[in-house]
Amino acid sequence: MLTLFSFIVALCVLIAVHESGHYLMARACGVGVLKFSIGFGPSLLKWRNAQGTEFVLSAFPLGGFVQMLDEREAPVDKGNSHLAFNRKTVAQRFWVVAAGPLANLILASLLYAAVACMGQWQPAPLLSTPAQGSMADSAGLRAGQRVTALAFEGDDLQPIQSFEELRWWMTRAAMQKENLQVALQDLSGSHLGGLVLPLAKLDGASVDSDVFQSVGIVSPMRSAVLREVKQGGPGYRAGLKAQDVVLQIDGQPIQDASHLQQVIKALPKTMTDEASLWSIDRQGVLLQLEVRPDVVREDGADRGRVGVWVGGEPHMAWVQSDVLSGLWSGLVRTWEVSALTVNAIFQMLTGEASLKNLSGPLSMAEYAGQSAQIGVASYVLYLALISVSIGILNLLPIPVLDGGHLVFLICEAVLGKPLPESLQGVFQKGGLLILMVMMSVALFNDVARFFYG
Repeated sequence: MLTLFSFIVALCVLIAVHESGHYLMARACGVGVLKFSIGFGPSLLKWRNAQGTEFVLSAFPLGGFVQMLDEREAPVDKGNSHLAFNRKTVAQRFWVVAAGPLANLILASLLYAAVACMGQWQPAPLLSTPAQGSMADSAGLRAGQRVTALAFEGDDLQPIQSFEELRWWMTRAAMQKENLQVALQDLSGSHLGGLVLPLAKLDGASVDSDVFQSVGIVSPMRSAVLREVKQGGPGYRAGLKAQDVVLQIDGQPIQDASHLQQVIKALPKTMTDEASLWSIDRQGVLLQLEVRPDVVREDGADRGRVGVWVGGEPHMAWVQSDVLSGLWSGLVRTWEVSALTVNAIFQMLTGEASLKNLSGPLSMAEYAGQSAQIGVASYVLYLALISVSIGILNLLPIPVLDGGHLVFLICEAVLGKPLPESLQGVFQKGGLLILMVMMSVALFNDVARFFYG
């Protein structure tokens, strides 16, 4: 229920903002507005303002529209002809069309700024044990190191405060094929110097599937504590209990939760006997337990399974900006997300990235529910991300979208007259076909994720 409710709220807010952009700019340019609708289907609520505009909230909030006076669509009284959309200058019509996507981008900036100014506790940029043989492992990153600053290779270092910022920098560097400079400290605060992560080497497939898995930095450092022990599993039979802290396995010191997971997976190769010897700390009492892991075949290799869920709470940092810094960071984040979105679309069109990255309404609803469960800040960030996506999608030069109409208006400005309606009709049908294909692929991806993960 929370998933559905949070998704509907998100849709209504983002659609209302988009259509309000069109409506307010139309009014500013002296265009008569007949109807402002959120959703389609049966009307749930409607009212009319003093200017004669009918506002409608409909049953299915999967879109919306602003209907303006336009002599090309219906006859207009001579006394109101000056209010017709088609009578306005090219520049005025351009801004009326562009105002919808721009409203979404402005909303995203304000939402990002609001989260920055509100402040929130976030996992600190403390590194967990990188996957063995990964890019991070080869570069020299180790568990317990703190990332203090980052930059694209050749640029000035920028300080960071959270693990989320580290993930964001990695995503940008991978998408833009840039190497990433990393400044480090140890747990005591001593400066460890810096190194370079060669993210420019990642190919499109690696970026698509999971850049963090490819690099070897997946989660912040967590202690090697057992959060849960599966009843009847190998760990349960050996006597392991929740809140046990794993100190060693077969004499090998355990650094953190990530290291523990890697050691468990590798047990079929490293064990010299049928059982592995675990040294644990149980509320200050040191114990030695023999654990006989299950062995499963995964990705062509034998993997150990013990039936435990591991990882304590990460170290947290309070991240907050003042108003001016927050507004600036909101603008920067919106610009960066927009650039990455355009880059991702371009890579999908050129075949560098997989079409599996397209997400539809089912994925959007799932993410809405997950973010709402985490908290207000997470949900606001979700709204900001979707708002950017709606803004950029509508600016694509595809007829039937706002971007397609903007292309028609640019052509009109260059040629001195509108494109023939017959030609516009052909483009509109082609744009509708492209949009239907995109929606079909997105829906197929949603269903595939639901059934196959």
